Amino acid sequence: MRRTVCLMIILFAFLPVGQAAAQQGLGPIPKGRYEQIEVTRFDVEDGIDFPPAFMDSINEEIIARLQETKKFKRVLHEGEKKPPAADVPAIKLVGRIVSYKPGSPALRFFVGLGAGMTRIVAHVQYLDRATGAIWYEDDMDGKVILDRRARKESIGATRGLAKEVVNKTVKVFF
Repeated sequence: MRRTVCLMIILFAFLPVGQAAAQQGLGPIPKGRYEQIEVTRFDVEDGIDFPPAFMDSINEEIIARLQETKKFKRVLHEGEKKPPAADVPAIKLVGRIVSYKPGSPALRFFVGLGAGMTRIVAHVQYLDRATGAIWYEDDMDGKVILDRRARKESIGATRGLAKEVVNKTVKVFF
């Protein structure tokens, strides 16, 4: 019985946060149409004490992982020069941190089973950069749950969030 309860807790911890994603009546999402993506700096919802170093980490991780996919011809930082021609299709990735639980590396190491978990939840939107229309939006999360050997630091949750954002980007647009 105890083992079953523990397994259920672990299973629910790994389930994705996102519910049904919204699309604003633009028709089917065009697969492979977008050649560029601009990653904006995520905002933080009021009242959430989110470490500035984590914010920098999220953006850099997303940009690096998007470049690794080689799905886009260019991955742009926010404010970077616009594409040379207006007809080059581009997506704008916008995110907002809506929940943050700092967690504890010590609890993760000594207790395990989800104790001390760090969790970041962001509401992410994909907009057509030319029109501003929202193609897709969803809640995504990153977390650090347990790794007794590596003793992962809480900032590792930013890598988890970046990984989920990039995986969703590729799934939705390619």
